[in-house]
Amino acid sequence: MGSNKKRELSLYLVALVLILSSWSISNAQIKLTDNLSLSGFLDMSAGTSIVEDEDTEANASFDQFELDFHFANDKVSARIDVDSTSTTSDASRLIGLEQAHVSYAFSDKLSITAGRFLSCIGFEAAEPTDMYQYSWSQGIPYPGYQDGVAINFTLNDQVGIYASMVESVWGHPMSSSLNLPSFEAQVALTPIDKLTAKIGFAGDVLSNGAKTEYLQSEVNAWAQFNVADNFFVAAEFDLLGNWNAIDEKGNLRPEGDSGMHFLGMANYGLTDKVAITARFSGYKVGDDADLQTEVTLSPSYTFTDNWGGLVELRQTLNDGGGNSRTDIAIETIYTF
Repeated sequence: MGSNKKRELSLYLVALVLILSSWSISNAQIKLTDNLSLSGFLDMSAGTSIVEDEDTEANASFDQFELDFHFANDKVSARIDVDSTSTTSDASRLIGLEQAHVSYAFSDKLSITAGRFLSCIGFEAAEPTDMYQYSWSQGIPYPGYQDGVAINFTLNDQVGIYASMVESVWGHPMSSSLNLPSFEAQVALTPIDKLTAKIGFAGDVLSNGAKTEYLQSEVNAWAQFNVADNFFVAAEFDLLGNWNAIDEKGNLRPEGDSGMHFLGMANYGLTDKVAITARFSGYKVGDDADLQTEVTLSPSYTFTDNWGGLVELRQTLNDGGGNSRTDIAIETIYTF
């Protein structure tokens, strides 16, 4: 990248930081009635990707607005999340229903949930408000939001059990039928103080209506250890079965590929307001495929209890085709 481009990019990012730092937004907690409250967030970012022999351009966008409705009435609770995200390259947007479900608590140990809800699988969060950096790990294979029924059971302070039956774990058209079982199960463990571990399984039975039928699966295991109040480390590993099950024409392949995904990360709070995250992750599917890897460094700053920002430097070491790239991002999130 030429010196003029580097200078333009640096000035652009500095200007954005100054603009974000000049905001003055008051904190707000919205409670409409005793049984209904609102929450949500605004997510904005800017960044660039640097690839050898390619032009480099900086960009900025309003990434996401979300408004969440929380209902509670004795043993019954419900949640509805309305979401707005960019859907095309020209930044047109759609308002959509992200999740909507109702839960009934039989006791403080057993509850059932029905509707549209988030998968239990994975260490990294689905929402930017719960992330420690801007991007997700390389080749992240987690399921997303699903339609179905789930049961949560707390055995004791050390063991929790989750199970769900859903229309489709990964949203495949070839598994979106109640005649084909799609399910998740997870065991959450807190065997000792400061250690949390979860082991889960997700599976979709895929069928093209003929003889070809098999299970696409993910075995997920992760653990987080809080070394101190301001320092934790985490590791995750996924085993993937019958991945890349659908070809480029939308047809079911004779068989899928096995694969894996992993990550290791650490987050350290330098002060009450400043923290830094480091992550290394990788992904590989298929015997002949390359191992895709990346390393990320992300310092963050908390302006108020409701407003924070971060900078991410991500180096993709191998994108699967032997290529590398550098991504720089600045993100700010306001929650309410």
